[in-house]
Amino acid sequence: MPSGIPTRLQNLVEDTTPQLGGSLDVNGQEIVSAGDSDIVINPTGTNNLTIGDGGTNNYAQFAANGNLSFVGTAGLIFGEMFIPGEDIVVPISTANPYELNDGPSSFDGWSAGELNGVTFPTLGLEHYLTVPVAGKYEVSWAICGHIAAGASAEVHIGIMVDGAAIRNRGEAQRSVNNLNDNGSLAASAICDCPNGTEEISLWVAVSTSNDFHATHGTITIKLISGT
Repeated sequence: MPSGIPTRLQNLVEDTTPQLGGSLDVNGQEIVSAGDSDIVINPTGTNNLTIGDGGTNNYAQFAANGNLSFVGTAGLIFGEMFIPGEDIVVPISTANPYELNDGPSSFDGWSAGELNGVTFPTLGLEHYLTVPVAGKYEVSWAICGHIAAGASAEVHIGIMVDGAAIRNRGEAQRSVNNLNDNGSLAASAICDCPNGTEEISLWVAVSTSNDFHATHGTITIKLISGT
């Protein structure tokens, strides 16, 4: 080759320190690795790897030390609802599970807490959280309450999915002596929500068929994996 004429790369692999001159458009393709090797993205120093809206307002970021943090509204999918201060009175006439709400006249009584992706209904149906995508959700709850009247009773509380009571998993039980005996129950479970539209709520069952008064309580759901 004549002197003074710069050489050109015949193959990209020949450049051992390549740099992008602009944004890389994958054009519908994938970034893959050959030979069963890892794909390593290494932000050096104090720089971060950001995933989201270009690192402007809402995004996840990985620091060089591997720590994950969130900016803006980015984050895990979660939702919370709680009893805002006025008792939820659940009318109970049998020992079967009843959804924990002010039924049958209003079917509400709960208030929305922190929400990210998960939705909470309005228009007098405030008693469940709706998942936004399919996956397995960690459901945790705690309730304090008492029976309306009568002798001691066994109170069971657990998780409902689309109005169906889940028994044993995420269920708690305790004896309540009388209407002045406020007792606390809490439990958690992992619930599979394959449709991505499931409604998560709580149920209560009382052995003496007396109404149940929930005085305080919270239920939290969090997406932890795919289905």
